[in-house]
Amino acid sequence: MPDDHHAARLAAAIAGRQDGVISLRQLRWAGVSTRTLRRWVERGRIYRVGWRAYAFVPRVTDRGVVFAALLGAGGDRHLAREPTLLGAEEAAVRATLLDPHIVLSHYTALRLQGVCASAVTPVDVTFVGGVVRPRVAGVRGHRTRNLETADLRHVRGLPVTAVARALVEVAPRTPADRLRRLIREAQVLGALPPEELAAACSRLAGHPGVAVLAASDRDLAVRLTGDSPLAGDLAVFLERQTALAPWTPQHPVTLGRHVYRLDFARPDLRMAVEADGAGAHEGTQGRTSDARRDAEMLAHGWVTVRVTADRLRREPEPLGATLETIALQRGWRPGTREGRPASVPGPPSGIRARAPVRPSVTSPSGAPDGGALPCIRSGASPARPSIPTPPEPRMVNFSNLSKLADKAKSMAGQHNSKIDQAIDKGVKAADKATKGKYGDTLSSNAEKLKGAVDKVADKPGGANAPGTVDSTAVPAPAPDAKSGPVPDPDAPKGPR
Repeated sequence: MPDDHHAARLAAAIAGRQDGVISLRQLRWAGVSTRTLRRWVERGRIYRVGWRAYAFVPRVTDRGVVFAALLGAGGDRHLAREPTLLGAEEAAVRATLLDPHIVLSHYTALRLQGVCASAVTPVDVTFVGGVVRPRVAGVRGHRTRNLETADLRHVRGLPVTAVARALVEVAPRTPADRLRRLIREAQVLGALPPEELAAACSRLAGHPGVAVLAASDRDLAVRLTGDSPLAGDLAVFLERQTALAPWTPQHPVTLGRHVYRLDFARPDLRMAVEADGAGAHEGTQGRTSDARRDAEMLAHGWVTVRVTADRLRREPEPLGATLETIALQRGWRPGTREGRPASVPGPPSGIRARAPVRPSVTSPSGAPDGGALPCIRSGASPARPSIPTPPEPRMVNFSNLSKLADKAKSMAGQHNSKIDQAIDKGVKAADKATKGKYGDTLSSNAEKLKGAVDKVADKPGGANAPGTVDSTAVPAPAPDAKSGPVPDPDAPKGPR
């Protein structure tokens, strides 16, 4: 094990390459013991500047602050815990080779490369792959699945993301004016060639920052979509061979936290046409990103039609028929240039939107066309479906209610004794459960309940039984000789 003198020389060599900052793991690797470190701190020979980070100087530079945050986030995790026996220079070089899976990104990367003058803290650190992201004060952590070599740079020993990738990362949360200033400043410094930004956007297809950048930089939008031969041919097709013109090119749509830029759109009908050319739409990642984007747009009421070069060349008429059929279903009328957006509401939150049903189209001969749909031109408006008449409300039959009431009275009269026994049984159980505390109250309520049942029930031979006379009833008046006999209410009326 190296002595304290050798350990001090090695620790000083490591800190000299990191603006005077050294991590606790690097001190252990250099051979500094816990007792020696405590003594250095007490004597003011070393200062603590962050989580598991120390410095040999009382005031740390901005680069030293970034080093301390990167080391505290785990940039030195590749070093072994045992002290090294290498020479000072060789050990210092090896100790300062940081973990490649932890890099500086976002505004920190732009600041280190001179593009912006943002605050030093918090330090943006991106963890690549499955690296555990610790919570460290002054560090703003991010995650990414992979980081290509073209997106990685080294600035004075610090691993940072390239300017193009950093701009894509900060675009979703940056105002448009500031984003344009950052792009212009990077271009003036020569740190952002035009082809590099376009290539980074193609590699990060599906990232929300790509659409924001395309919306803020028209040249980039043209390079990403409009410069391809397919986009030009599709623009000519939509304007000249369909009745749905005009289409809005490069139309931005904000859906929640994402901002998408559509190649061609009819905002009043919520229709979008995307040119699926080579580049960002190829490969598994591109297709997955397109499917996720189409599903999110469909959930907000937008229908996306994707067109490839082969489909545009081989099936122009079926493609035009498909677009016009969708437009008809969403409120468009032939011969008009505007749809009816009120008839195309977005689905409520939490309900999955369904794709529009493709209606059957009848050929000129009258037989249904099972093949390609012909183009629907003006004058061929589809038949509207008939609206079913709602059923009439059902009326309440009060005679049935009267019969049910009579039946309930009859049943209560027949089983009056059983009802009384059930009441007595319930009172005894309640009295036993309360240990006689409410005996008088239970007995009084039981008598009242029995009396109520007796009033409702029709007892055989009782006052309310059929065939008996109620003593409380008012007697019917005697028939008057002058007025004649009382007419029978059940006798048929009218002439015999």
